[in-house]
Amino acid sequence: MGEIADMMLEGILCQECGDVIDVESDDSPGHPVTCDGCRRRHRTKAKKPVINAASLGGKLLRTLQAVSGWKSPMYDGMPVVQAPAQLERLRRHGLVRFEQPHNPVHRERAVITAEGLAVLAQVTPPKSK
Repeated sequence: MGEIADMMLEGILCQECGDVIDVESDDSPGHPVTCDGCRRRHRTKAKKPVINAASLGGKLLRTLQAVSGWKSPMYDGMPVVQAPAQLERLRRHGLVRFEQPHNPVHRERAVITAEGLAVLAQVTPPKSK
C-alpha cells in the first residue's frame, strides 16, 4: 500500500478527505478517523422536500396524470420521448422511475411510483361505486 493509505488506516489522515487529523499526543489512534469537517458535512445533509400536488405545478401534474393513464398492450408506463424534460423532473422528485423494456427495439418508459400515486390521490378523489 502507499504511504497515504497507510496514514489513513492509522488515523493520521482523515479517511474521507485526506486532511491531517489534529491529535494532541504524538500517538495515532490506530484506526481510520473522520475529521470534524467531514463529520459536519454529513450531519447537515439537506432533507428531501415533501412533494405534494400544490407544489408540483400544473404542467408536471398533467404529465404525471398522463403517465398514470397511459395504456400500452406490451409495457407499463409512457415512453420517455413523449415528454423528456418533464419526465426527468418527475424522476428526480421520485414520482416516476425509468424502465428499459427487455426488447432493445422498444423505447425507455416512465412508470409511476407509489409516491406518484400518492400525489395523484391528493388531486383526484377516489371513484365511488
